[in-house]
Amino acid sequence: MSGINKSSWEKYHPYSIAKENPSPKINIHDTRERSGTYTDVSGNRVGTDRQENMGLRIFAITYTTITLFFFWNIYSDQSASMGYVFIFPWFWIIGGILLGGLFYWKKVKVKSKSDWVTLIFATPIPTFLFMFIGSSIGENASSTYEYNKGGHRRRIVTYNYKDGITKRREFYKSDDTVTDENPFPADDTWLKDSVWVYYDKDGQIERTEDYRSGEHGSR
Repeated sequence: MSGINKSSWEKYHPYSIAKENPSPKINIHDTRERSGTYTDVSGNRVGTDRQENMGLRIFAITYTTITLFFFWNIYSDQSASMGYVFIFPWFWIIGGILLGGLFYWKKVKVKSKSDWVTLIFATPIPTFLFMFIGSSIGENASSTYEYNKGGHRRRIVTYNYKDGITKRREFYKSDDTVTDENPFPADDTWLKDSVWVYYDKDGQIERTEDYRSGEHGSR
């Protein structure tokens, strides 16, 4: 090592540099906090943001899927719509209890805007908005009743004024035939049937339309 004295060599040796500039110590507790892992006052692990958010997402997806299934079932068999007047409130109550339990036992937490959006879809709020928008855009039936008679599926659709007085009553029958073994038509085509009755706001018959002649319009 000609030309380099001992002190200079020790100064620039990697081992000496490492001694003068040691790597910063890593605080395990801080690392856990930065990675989203939390501990209670006793040092026990509580959970992670990712785990909690995933639980909320799974709950919201399941909740929304069940709600969509209910609406699909109502659309497929409108005679079942009255039954959902009781099914929906029980579903909302049970869902609210389960969601409250998840928060109570700290299985889910809301920490960001995306979490709040996910939480909304775990509540009846989207259902209320959908029903409100649907009622505002077009005319919705007040009630629907279906039954089988004469080898066809029959449907009675009633529309009301805002004060509850009947506005009109429509009658349909399925284009497909039905049997006791297959009580629902395979094709969702409905023909106008019987005598449609229109009422004024005082409840008096305003006019009628007779569809019993055989020249049926489809719906």
